Amino acid sequence: APPGFDQPVAHEPLPRSLAARAGRGEGAAECDMFALGVTLVALLKGAVPTDDVVQARTALRYQSGSMAVFMSGFDPSARMKELLAGLLQDDSKQRWEVDDVYDWLAGRRSRSAPIKGLRDGVRPFEFRGARYGSPAGIAHAFAEAPDAARHTLRERGLVDWLWRSCGDKDLAARVKVLTHLDAKDRATRSSLSDEDLALVCLALDPNGPLRFRGLSLMPDGLGPLLATAIMNEQVDDLKVISQVIERGLVIEAVQQSALFSRDDPYVSTCRSHQAYLKFPGRDMGLERCVYELNPGAPCMSEMVRNYCVTTLHDLGQALNRHAGGDKVPIGRPRDRHVIAFATDLMSPGQMQAVRLGAVGATQGAEDCMGDLAFFACIQRTEKTGAMRGMARWIRSRMEPALDSFRSSTR
Repeated sequence: APPGFDQPVAHEPLPRSLAARAGRGEGAAECDMFALGVTLVALLKGAVPTDDVVQARTALRYQSGSMAVFMSGFDPSARMKELLAGLLQDDSKQRWEVDDVYDWLAGRRSRSAPIKGLRDGVRPFEFRGARYGSPAGIAHAFAEAPDAARHTLRERGLVDWLWRSCGDKDLAARVKVLTHLDAKDRATRSSLSDEDLALVCLALDPNGPLRFRGLSLMPDGLGPLLATAIMNEQVDDLKVISQVIERGLVIEAVQQSALFSRDDPYVSTCRSHQAYLKFPGRDMGLERCVYELNPGAPCMSEMVRNYCVTTLHDLGQALNRHAGGDKVPIGRPRDRHVIAFATDLMSPGQMQAVRLGAVGATQGAEDCMGDLAFFACIQRTEKTGAMRGMARWIRSRMEPALDSFRSSTR
């Protein structure tokens, strides 16, 4: 399962708790420290809020802080409160580390952690009858009510609040640009796309999840989320994920987040994936993205999904078993998943051997000659032994190539 997939929402820090279960990302040590704090709350109170309750109290967590929400109705000792305030700090930079806990255990004075929500504004910002004290809390509210958010963003209220109440002129200027408030064309000023709203939410909450068309994910959670959507055949999610990649929203999220370095190699990987979707050949598309983003993931082709194929040797053996029934399988032995999976694993020498094996194929025979060269390469280099099922399957598809030989002249 992806990292954090089965973790209760209460045990996740505020930003990751808002992401889809499969899109929470790898996390870090500070996430474990938060989970430790929630575990202590469970031991002290006998339970922690359920996922539904925690999600319903998200706005309150932004306003009052996770500790205040989780410890509601329970008053621990001053010493225990000090520990919990350090572990349940919503600002990851202020959250206690392991050394701080050791200092606390030894009775030494540790870093003090304020018990409060994420507040930046001198006065709150009002949206749909609720009051918000931080840009991150507003981002969450906007994502929950996108139509109302667009209506609000057509006016200068948020920009003025960021400038005057938060004193963040750079953020105010950024939001002003994203919302087209200076556009001379009235139609441009009044039209805010889903992409515009996603970028506004990223600007307001750069360390939070990417929120786009009802989907929420941490930037490094893209791979597991994509794999889960493919395995579960979540067509609507796959469309949104494709748009997230094509429009470079993950790149934008990485570059704005303090959790990544400015020159993080993940950015170049995401740029490659944009190209895969722009030119979706048989070895491109989402299939190519999913194997690059999930090293070691098994091949997700329906033909071999039940065999847990993780190597080229396994691929050859599994397809051979798939073809070993009474009837020859219909269709090509290399679907988009098989091609993308193998492309990600093959060495340059193997790739060259496959290309050379199909050189000179006549029009109409390229596919069958390519399949023959592909599986011949796997059999030879991966030492799979005899593959009689594959031989029968490929033979059934060789008519275009055989016809070209029959009609050739000496």
